[in-house]
Amino acid sequence: MCATTNSSKQTATPPTRERADAVEIIFDTLADAADTPEERRLGADDWHFKIWKTKGSDEAKVYRLSVPDVQLTLGILGAKVHTFADDVRGAYRKTDGGYMLELEFEATAMLPQKLAANAVMGIGVIVDDFDNPDSPEADARLTNSAAKAKIESTPSEFPLAVFE
Repeated sequence: MCATTNSSKQTATPPTRERADAVEIIFDTLADAADTPEERRLGADDWHFKIWKTKGSDEAKVYRLSVPDVQLTLGILGAKVHTFADDVRGAYRKTDGGYMLELEFEATAMLPQKLAANAVMGIGVIVDDFDNPDSPEADARLTNSAAKAKIESTPSEFPLAVFE
């Protein structure tokens, strides 16, 4: 995921903007949200991660906003909601036109989906652009979802990925 800054529209210095911007990745692991779109929420088998640059460093942090039911993953050893994801590697680096946030997931971060040929998963990506780091809402959002509102809770609108 690459974010480009536009100096003519900046309302704060780049370091302040970078600390507030974030990327969210949501996995509808079994691609089953379309089965019940009226529920309009993440299911018991879905993941929701958020990555952002750590204040004062070039380190990226990855946080779990939602995790599958532990019975569908690793039991009592499964990931806990509202924790930092030490099994997901995040990286931040500056580029000529802005900066880049990268994520690398272990296969266990996709459970209960077992990654194999022809596995299907819904994948939502949201880029949050905060020009005011104190604001609770993003100034702009870019997403691959067809949803127009409540993007995080409409996995039935995410595109599907087929693994080879």
